Amino acid sequence: MEALQAYELIADLGLRVKTREDWSFALSPSSRITPELRAAIKEHKPQIACLLAQALVLQTAAEALGLDPENSPPSSPRMTKAYEDGDPAGLVEALGEYVQVWKHWDELQAALGIPGGSTLVADKWGLILVAPATEDEEE
Repeated sequence: MEALQAYELIADLGLRVKTREDWSFALSPSSRITPELRAAIKEHKPQIACLLAQALVLQTAAEALGLDPENSPPSSPRMTKAYEDGDPAGLVEALGEYVQVWKHWDELQAALGIPGGSTLVADKWGLILVAPATEDEEE
């Protein structure tokens, strides 16, 4: 089981998560933690902590600033590296920068001339614009 699957299973099982200042976490009730989940947590604990931190920061930012989770920028390379390194504190720092971009995401897309219904996707080569087909492109 990968980190994201374990994170999703934590939610599916209705486990309560208690995070600490150092982003370590505890789950309860322990009676609901399956052996498979326990093994996945042991293997992927830093990445699961990153997912918990990201969810908390983004949910708080969305609520506090009125941001739309359905219209958010792609993850930054710094966010990806912090996740891969299992560094929740580094991820939270990167998320601070990300939220600043997210606050102005609509204006940035308009300034770049990105058509409605399109999105930018970040990958190792940079940003890729994914746009819906136009009438003359449709088959």
